[in-house]
Amino acid sequence: MRGSFRNFGAGYTKEEIKDRIDNPEKWQNKEEFRNSPGLQLWDSVKNLKTAAASYAAADNLSELQKQIDGKTAKAKSAEKEAKDLQEKSDNVQHFLGYELQFQPTSKTTHKAPHTQSGHPFS
Repeated sequence: MRGSFRNFGAGYTKEEIKDRIDNPEKWQNKEEFRNSPGLQLWDSVKNLKTAAASYAAADNLSELQKQIDGKTAKAKSAEKEAKDLQEKSDNVQHFLGYELQFQPTSKTTHKAPHTQSGHPFS
C-alpha cells in the first residue's frame, strides 16, 4: 500500500516525518506521537515488517519460539536487575538521610568515632 504524506493531515510534512524517524527519542514520549493516526499506522507496518523478518530468519516456528523465549528471559532478568539496583539505591538514600540527621554538632560532647576518611561508616 502506497500513500502520500498529505493523507495524514496537518503537521506531517516530509521533513517532520523524517525528523520523527531520525530522532525517535525526541518524539517517543510525546502525547501527539502516541495519538497520531499516521504514526500509529507507520508503527504497525514497521512492527509487521520486523515480525516477518524474524519469522523469515528462523528455520521454523519452534526456532522462532526459542528466540522469543530467550529474549523474554533476558528482558525479565534485566527488569529484576533494575529493581534490585533501585532497591539498593533506595537503601543508600535512606541511610544517608540518617547520617545527615545524626551528624554531631559543635555543642555535642559525645562524638562518633571516625576513621581516617572522617566518615563513621568507612
